[in-house]
Amino acid sequence: MKPNPCPFCGSTDTDPSYASLSNGNVQTGCYTCDATGPSAPTPELATTKWNATTANRQLELATQALQDIVDPIAAIIRKLPPTHRLNGVMAIYNANDPNYLKSIARQALENVAALAPPKTTPTPNIDAETSLPEDGPKLQ
Repeated sequence: MKPNPCPFCGSTDTDPSYASLSNGNVQTGCYTCDATGPSAPTPELATTKWNATTANRQLELATQALQDIVDPIAAIIRKLPPTHRLNGVMAIYNANDPNYLKSIARQALENVAALAPPKTTPTPNIDAETSLPEDGPKLQ
């Protein structure tokens, strides 16, 4: 089983045996940001737990993005550095800026899309019993 991309930085540079612990367990982890998943006795189980963590993180991000659409002022406050304070003029400006609101909505859609299983093209079910009309296919 292949690990999902990192739930924190998005890197695909992940390894099912990223860390070997003294108790014999292993952890799946990311070489880009050094994030590690839950420990498990086998790389397969560690990867299963890592992939569950990834899905949970994507759900958290999607939920947060949707909340940001509903309350853009809270999103602005959350994204400010701790040393800054939000003043009324800035809050009103950002909450009414269509480009800012579009960027929040775009992020929400990306996060929700990441939760969906990959699209596959269905394969037609053709077997030996299938036959064409006796006079052949009709060309138009």
